[in-house]
Amino acid sequence: EDSYFFVLPGDVGEDVFFMARQCVTVGEFTQWANRAKWRAMPVPDYPDQPIVTSYYYDAQAYAAEQGLRIPSRAEWQRAFAAQPGALATAVPEWTRDIVSGNPDADGSPTFGNELATVSVATDADGNPMPPAFDASPYSSGQSIGFRCFVPIRTERGELLKLFAS
Repeated sequence: EDSYFFVLPGDVGEDVFFMARQCVTVGEFTQWANRAKWRAMPVPDYPDQPIVTSYYYDAQAYAAEQGLRIPSRAEWQRAFAAQPGALATAVPEWTRDIVSGNPDADGSPTFGNELATVSVATDADGNPMPPAFDASPYSSGQSIGFRCFVPIRTERGELLKLFAS
């Protein structure tokens, strides 16, 4: 099974993208952190479990170094509409949306900002429920996971060529 799934534009002007089917795992994050010489993080000895971090910047750095990024709330909603079963979450996950507070000049969150987090629970039959978005203060001590997103910027003609090949 592919690690990512394709999401078509919902409206004119929206880009297509690929959304990760799973959260980044402890093993994936640890391997990256060692290679990138990222600051040490205490992680459990369960390499296949979702990595949970209290720092949005950990998630952002992991994604950026690989040419990826953290999806927004709107992108989560589009991905859920495309493939709801692929997005069930074991833990709340970061989005890149700042809900309140004053971000840095570059738009990055600072401590005291509230970021949107998302959870997708399943019902008793294992079917995914609609995404639930919450505002989570950006502070230490949180256990929030993340998944990556591959943006694809295309002009309309390029998108048609993509589907024609």
